[in-house]
Amino acid sequence: MAKIHFCLFLISFLFGTFVHAGNKSTRQDDDDKQWCIVQDPLPSNDKMQGFLDYACSQIICDPLQPGGDCYEPNTLASHTSFALDMYYDVTFECNPEIGRLITQDPSYDGCRYPCVH
Repeated sequence: MAKIHFCLFLISFLFGTFVHAGNKSTRQDDDDKQWCIVQDPLPSNDKMQGFLDYACSQIICDPLQPGGDCYEPNTLASHTSFALDMYYDVTFECNPEIGRLITQDPSYDGCRYPCVH
């Protein structure tokens, strides 16, 4: 009886591992790309600035500096959107107070937003 339980456990474990591995590979499809940008309507300037300050103390925000690929447009909302997405790319967390997930690439000109699969 113990052998039967062990065999059933082993089969279940292997099947679950196979299914889980299969799901991981399908998350790489283009349809599953997501970006985190600032909410619409815009949160308060204080909330956006607070997040921008925090995020840029945790991640590299060089593209948002003058002359950087994402400096223009030089608006708080634009910079916050880029920082939200950079932070999301690293932590897989889209700040629910100011951010929202989208499936359309927000990149523009030379400013490339990273995407999470």
